[in-house]
Amino acid sequence: METNEQGKPKKSKQQKHNIIRVAKNVESKFQQKIINALAESAMPHLKQKNILIVDDDVAFNVLATHLLKDLGDVNVQSASTPSIAVKKMFDMRPDLIILDIMLDRVNGIQLAKAINCLYEDGIPIVFVSANHRYRNDIILSNFDLRKVTFLPKPIDRKSLQMMVTKLL
Repeated sequence: METNEQGKPKKSKQQKHNIIRVAKNVESKFQQKIINALAESAMPHLKQKNILIVDDDVAFNVLATHLLKDLGDVNVQSASTPSIAVKKMFDMRPDLIILDIMLDRVNGIQLAKAINCLYEDGIPIVFVSANHRYRNDIILSNFDLRKVTFLPKPIDRKSLQMMVTKLL
């Protein structure tokens, strides 16, 4: 076995690669903790808020959950169908809903109107859709525009953070 100048066994290329990979992973996790701490201190009003994502696209739910959790100590749940969404609403009483407009068999705008009937004080809603024309449909649907906004897909961290902060 080959040794280095200190008499210790030399590490193989694979061992060196593994050490570098582990170090990068630790660094990445440490950086994420710093980012989360900064976000939490910058946005204390989001601490322990309940956010429900309603979208039949599972990949969108995963992405949005990840982006929202980066905002700090928020409880994020997702639902892929309106019936699951309603059940989760009763279980968690969301402080904010991120709602896809084009759900299977149900229009998100209709679902939002039903939600507003269930909760007299209303729940802030961020409507999302890849179709930008729905922005006008939301305006024409007589929602309280102080509690409702539209975010076009694909979403990005900054826009989502801005919308969530605006409504909460």
